[in-house]
Amino acid sequence: MESGAHPPQQAIHDLVPGTVRLFDSDGNDISGGELLLSPAPSTDPEDPLNWSTARKHLSLANVSLFTVLMGYATGCLFSIYVPYSESSAVGIQGNISAISALF
Repeated sequence: MESGAHPPQQAIHDLVPGTVRLFDSDGNDISGGELLLSPAPSTDPEDPLNWSTARKHLSLANVSLFTVLMGYATGCLFSIYVPYSESSAVGIQGNISAISALF
């Protein structure tokens, strides 16, 4: 079998994440050829599997923005270590330790 080829039993269905096909003990497909969602979405509107595409994109944007801002905030702190250490009794190592405790 060439690299990247799927066995006939698996075919393209393995390329869709979050889906499964059911087989009995003899290897016969009992899902009727349909892809079943795994995990199956509940009826709860707050289940992320039931969210609208816009809400999913908003959630992804929030997580991405938070990640970028945390990296930016951490990088900004390095510019004040020396002036802050000179104006206080806390050394640079103490500042680094105090800030690392926050993250």
